Amino acid sequence: MREIAAIGELAAVFKQFQSIGGVLDIVLLDSEERELPDPDLHRQAAISTLQCIGDRWSWPLAIQKERARGWPISIPEFLGPRYDLR
Repeated sequence: MREIAAIGELAAVFKQFQSIGGVLDIVLLDSEERELPDPDLHRQAAISTLQCIGDRWSWPLAIQKERARGWPISIPEFLGPRYDLR
């Protein structure tokens, strides 16, 4: 997987958000491993995201790839219990 830049409407939304003082650190990935089963794809996405964050912020992250597990999560799980989806 490789990190990609936001383009088009998504890039415009990010730019507008930043212009009003919003802070958003996001990692967008393009998967070249599209044939991987979902758990492996999610596992690789998690590992790649941590690597991108470590590189971006120059943090010495010790990623234990052999311990990484991947599975899809729902939007409510991603946002957490304090986010109101209504």
